[in-house]
Order: sequence, then structure tokens, then C-alpha cells
Amino acid sequence: MKQSSLMKNTILPTLFRYSLSTALTIGATLCISIADVKAAAINCLNCGNVPLVTANIDGTVSFAVISGANFNAELATHSIGFFGAVPQGTLGPMVNPAPNDFVYMYQLVNDGPDLSGISSWSISGGGIGAGAITAGTRLESTLFVDPLLGLVSGGPAGGTTGLSAGPSVELQNGFGPPLTTDPVPSWGPCLGSGPAGVQCSDAQADLLPTSVQISNWQETPSGILGTPGGVLNELDAFWSGSIIWMASPFAPVTGTTSILNGAGFTANANIPVPGIATVPEPTSILGLLALGTLGAASTLKRKLKLKLKP
Repeated sequence: MKQSSLMKNTILPTLFRYSLSTALTIGATLCISIADVKAAAINCLNCGNVPLVTANIDGTVSFAVISGANFNAELATHSIGFFGAVPQGTLGPMVNPAPNDFVYMYQLVNDGPDLSGISSWSISGGGIGAGAITAGTRLESTLFVDPLLGLVSGGPAGGTTGLSAGPSVELQNGFGPPLTTDPVPSWGPCLGSGPAGVQCSDAQADLLPTSVQISNWQETPSGILGTPGGVLNELDAFWSGSIIWMASPFAPVTGTTSILNGAGFTANANIPVPGIATVPEPTSILGLLALGTLGAASTLKRKLKLKLKP
């Protein structure tokens, strides 16, 4: 009887209090850990932006060249996918790049002051179209984040319309888990990014014989059916395209990026693009062959001298 009373009045309440306290401590620790999740800034091999401006069209292209290893780690951290409602296009294959590859990322912002939409955007030069691209596609609902200035976007939630020169860069994915490094709350797919002030749209990226062509922005006001002009599929003023990327084993060289509007006006600028394997010039090859022939003749001559010795 005494043992039962002791268990009921002393031991059980103590165990309960201990278990409750432990559970609350573990729960609080887990909450802090989840809230404290952050993405490490990615080291930039080459980062920055270029303005594309003429009298009747303008925009800004941000670029970041990073390692394949850092790119793959960033995809995992943000749970970034390659697929969405808008067709991907033919730039690819849609696979993770090799860790030692260079990964080239680009983002276009139609940042005004000209209010015309951008109907297409291209990236050309270097090894593009010459077999230098080993992987590539679009990062679904994903924009650059400048570590100092914030989200790269033309919308009200944006902190800047152009990525700075580094030394680091971050990404934010609208679908991804909330991270403490995210400058704005998760907005979901680009299709619902307007009310959130992010104003992003996925596009279709096609690999052509000499360039990558980006078009078909279906998630902008001019691309959503039922809105004014909603079949143009343009990148409207103050809207941003999601990141386009390509991987290559070749280091950066200078290429060209261009934008075009429906009236036929264009603007262009230089940006880093994948290089191409160098092939020795014919004269160099002939020189090497000549050296090889001379070397062989010299060896043969020495052997003959040795044989002729008494």
C-alpha cells in the first residue's frame, strides 16, 4: 500500500514533469534549428550584370559563373527543381553538372524606364552551339539574391535589378523551404509571384545552332490569358525571368547577350559564356611533325654510328 502511494504521489508526478520538461526542451531546440537553417553564400568565379539599353528597349542581365560542386549543393539546399508548367525547351540535358564543370547562370530583368515588353532574349558566342555545353535548363521559380542588396527582381519586393560583382551570390527558390538568408517570404510558383511583389516568370530556353534563345514567358501579365494583351508571352516591364543555366568544362570567354521587343528594336552587351576547346593551328602541327622527324633521324644516326664502330 505504501509503495503504491509513493508511486502515485511522488514518483509518477516527478517522471511526468521530467518527461514534459525534456519534450519541451527538445521541441524548442528543433524549432530553433529549423528557423536557423541558412544557405551558405556561393563563391563567384565571375559575377555581375550588364545593362542593355537603346531608345526603345532596355533590360539588365545578371550573370554568375560558379563551380559545378557549388551549384549542386545549392540545388539541394533550396530544393530547386527543373520542371514546371512552362515548357523547358531544348537546352540541356537536364542533369546535374559534373563537380569540376563551370556553371553559367543568367537572369534577365525588364527594369525600365522603357515600358515595352521583351519578346525574346539570346546568349551567344564562345562554345555555345559548338558542343561545349554538357548540361543546362531553367531553374524553376528561382532568382538571384545579392548578399548585400537583396532579391534581384524588377518587382516591389526586389532589392536590386542587377547582381553586383561578388565575391559571392545566393539564390532563392519560391518553392523551397524557408531559409534565414531568404530576403522575402517564399512566393510559390512564378505564376503567383505578382501579388507577392516578386514578379517572376519562367521561360522556355532553346539551344539553336549558334545561340541559346529564351522566350515564351507565360506567367507575366502579357502571358496570362484573361489579362490585357494576355497572349503575347512577353517579359513585361518590371518583371524578371527565372534563372537560365548551362554547364561546360571550358572556362569563360566573352560572348554576347541580346534582347528584342515586338517592334523589332534590339539591345545587346557582352557577358561571359562557355569557351571552346582550342585546336592547334596547321602550322603548329607541321612544326611538331618536323621536330618529331628530326628526333627520329638523330636517333637512327646514333645507332648506325654504334654499329660501325670496330
